[in-house]
Amino acid sequence: MNIDIDYNQIGKDKKRKYNIFANCYHLFNRKNNKISYLKTFNDSQKERFYYVRDKFNLIHLMAMAKNKRAIFITSTVPSKFHNEKNIDDAYESLVAFRRELVNNFKVNSKRVEVEIINVIEPHESMIPHQHSVLYVDEIYVEFFLEHYYRVLRNHGFNKKGQDIKILDNAQYSILYLLKYVEKTIDGKDLKTIGWFSHHGFRQFQTSHIDNFNFKIWRLMIKHKDYFFSDGVYDFQRAYSLIDIKEIDSESNVSLDLIDDSSFTIYKVKTKIFNSKKKNSEDFYLFYANDNLIPTIERFGDIMEETEYMKYTYFIGTCPQYYIQEITPNISDNYDYNPEMVQVIQH
Repeated sequence: MNIDIDYNQIGKDKKRKYNIFANCYHLFNRKNNKISYLKTFNDSQKERFYYVRDKFNLIHLMAMAKNKRAIFITSTVPSKFHNEKNIDDAYESLVAFRRELVNNFKVNSKRVEVEIINVIEPHESMIPHQHSVLYVDEIYVEFFLEHYYRVLRNHGFNKKGQDIKILDNAQYSILYLLKYVEKTIDGKDLKTIGWFSHHGFRQFQTSHIDNFNFKIWRLMIKHKDYFFSDGVYDFQRAYSLIDIKEIDSESNVSLDLIDDSSFTIYKVKTKIFNSKKKNSEDFYLFYANDNLIPTIERFGDIMEETEYMKYTYFIGTCPQYYIQEITPNISDNYDYNPEMVQVIQH
């Protein structure tokens, strides 16, 4: 263990500062004087876990629908990295190994698609290792095994300490990976939280899913009543019914966007919080395409909602020393009007 770094204290500080921010700042809309409250650290982490869980399961179900075979791999770094001074290098070594394993798999000089769900975690020594579930077409499994051992050699990974299994049922492996994610996300394992925070490591990595991110997921959960099947919320069915359309909040909206898809999430390009930097952020709105929502009113709602977001700011409601401790440069990160800040001296 690296005695120079107190990961447990770093984790405590991260959690404390997040909660101070959640308690000291609120979203304020100067157009209608509405205040929205931020989530606490534990609530925010819990929501993040549910998102990760659904993303893992969606990748798994989509791969199974393509009749792909699941392969479980545990990867550990060579002994030359087994020193607290080499933690960052060990992580980069795992990333490089994983990228070559997934991106450079070829059969007859033709690249073959591989889906992956990957989780990084520290050993007791704080040296990282990773667990992965990969999905490969059944006919290419033997070729992939040859590719796997070749990549091991290329990166100097010894066979000892590695593990690879061809799975009959990958669902248990997904639960296994989620166990490690939950251990960090639930906010109880402060040492691991501090480890990820200090080194800036990504805890999990997955293959790309078209038209799926945290904002879209939140909308689907918010409107999950539309997606129950036999009394159960069917997330895969929900994703299959969603259509994503892009519009610009500052231009005229074309009615040609309407089609026969069951549900639409509109991806609105609008300036939120970062108007000083002229950066546009994606903002998403959910609409059910039914006869209860006239077309013109639907787009009118979109324009009204994006207009609402443009008038939303952070306001401070805590002593100044708290605010300076956690967000000393907030004006550099947000469209933040000092005249609007309400600092309440407790």
